[in-house]
Amino acid sequence: MSLTKTSKDVKKGGMIFLILAFLYYLFLLVIIPNSRNILRKMIPEKNPPNPIYGQLEPLKFTQKAITNQGPRYVLDTKNGRLPDNIPTKMVVYKLKKPQFSYLAGTEAEKNAAILGYSQTDLSSDLRGDDLTWKSLLSGGTLHVKKSTGQITAETAFHLRPDEYKAGNIDANKAKSYSKLLLTKLGRDDDTYNDKNGGTQTVTLGKIMGNSIMNTLLYSETQFARVDFYRQINKYPVYGSDPKKGLIQIYLRNPTLGNSPYNYPKLDINLHTIEDLTKEKNPDVTKIATYPIIYPDEAWAEIKKQNGVIVDVSPKDGNTLASYEPTKVETILIKEIYLAYYEPEEYVPYLQPIYVFKGIYNTKGTPGGEVMLYFPAITKEFVKAPTK
Repeated sequence: MSLTKTSKDVKKGGMIFLILAFLYYLFLLVIIPNSRNILRKMIPEKNPPNPIYGQLEPLKFTQKAITNQGPRYVLDTKNGRLPDNIPTKMVVYKLKKPQFSYLAGTEAEKNAAILGYSQTDLSSDLRGDDLTWKSLLSGGTLHVKKSTGQITAETAFHLRPDEYKAGNIDANKAKSYSKLLLTKLGRDDDTYNDKNGGTQTVTLGKIMGNSIMNTLLYSETQFARVDFYRQINKYPVYGSDPKKGLIQIYLRNPTLGNSPYNYPKLDINLHTIEDLTKEKNPDVTKIATYPIIYPDEAWAEIKKQNGVIVDVSPKDGNTLASYEPTKVETILIKEIYLAYYEPEEYVPYLQPIYVFKGIYNTKGTPGGEVMLYFPAITKEFVKAPTK
């Protein structure tokens, strides 16, 4: 056998090996995942969706402004693929409509006292729906909406920084005191309970002149912010800003008695979810389920700039400061999963969404974290948006 023929055989064998390797990885990375989606679309389900609420209202997300047009999107998940474990349908939960109570005014006064606001601080008529207190001590304000039970409070930190002693609160204390406050106010809910998947995110803070800043040092911590999150049947529930809990409490160590300085900022907005799936013998005909778009469809919409950027968190930024529009050039999507969307205002139904989570890169900056939302329910079951 000549050396020329041997060389040709080696080249031919190498080429065949490369072709086989290419086909193997093509089959592994593209054909198998896509065939699963194709089969899901072709084969009808044994238990089809049960859309008993008819067409749902379109979801309204709050966009975080960026300073440039159309960032570039790159799929950068651990396996380089879209998820293949997304269900074809999801439960849509009913949210209980808040009921007005003639005792709400009395309850609001009790809540105000717990938060350090006295009867002399009341600056509105108790017969109205929106009750307001203005603290003569701190200058802070407290609002209670009787028809929904929402509580908001705002006290400027910089007016009395000496009220917030450094090194007097940590993450564990902040969680404990915040949970106790919710119990006292009658605003605790099982879905926020740790045993049911509820979680709390704690941010430690300090006062710097007229501003507040996050800190990692216990010795300089003057207050903490606690954001409460909940799950429904293992799916996370997010509000318009995924970095802000629908229950959010700023607090110092509150052991010195009731004071408006104990909880300088509050936003407690509790909606009750009706979960028929948890009943002992649930009637499946009363459990609403809706078809979900496939991950490849959602990803295609994201790449077409149809997703909504709901969080942009620059690396090493001040997480307690107001958001400033940022330049976002390239977004690397690390995770794709389903969640539920709960806006601040009451809506009748809790609907599923796709969440795209990742990091962004911008030339000349350290980049940061980013999240996007996209509606998950197929279009035929959603009303056309009104102009």
